[in-house]
Amino acid sequence: MGRTSRPAAGVPVYVLIHRQEGTAYAFSHPVAGDYATKVEVGLGRTLPLPAPYPALETACLLED
Repeated sequence: MGRTSRPAAGVPVYVLIHRQEGTAYAFSHPVAGDYATKVEVGLGRTLPLPAPYPALETACLLED
């Protein structure tokens, strides 16, 4: 399932962890087959998510 199929399926928040880039993404607020909001943080930082979801701590995703 691609990123644009998730909003059409009614998925309110899509979190993507890209370990090679060291980045975490949160896509939210589905509109017209895509997400209206994109938040990007480096791994190790807190990824804010829209209410009612709690923020996601990404430090545990860092490779040793």
